Amino acid sequence: MKKLYSLLFVLIFTCIQINIFAAEPPEGISLTKSSNGYLVQFTLPAYNFVTVKGGNEDFYRIIVDEYGITPEDGFPELPLVSFNLFIADDESQTSFEILNTKSKEIELDKHIFPKQIPWEKNKP
Repeated sequence: MKKLYSLLFVLIFTCIQINIFAAEPPEGISLTKSSNGYLVQFTLPAYNFVTVKGGNEDFYRIIVDEYGITPEDGFPELPLVSFNLFIADDESQTSFEILNTKSKEIELDKHIFPKQIPWEKNKP
């Protein structure tokens, strides 16, 4: 019975490790390995503006599926994406280069909703 539990533990641990290392990058991020490094391409995925009420003012909340939000309380709640890029031990020289950027400025008729401080469940 002890051997069965040990084998089961090893199998579950292996499955978890495979899942972690084989995870796909978030939507909008393309990762390609080449002979001289990695190419990470970012394309802004579809996003939605949702109007929320805060006090006597209307705000926009920007929603991007699968993305988190910036963590700083009181600052605009903006979409945030991150992912892990594992680099092998023999790749000793790490550097990055931004090949190109494209930006577009838009004017909004409402402010972006500020990130809220989490409320404790035991307080009213």
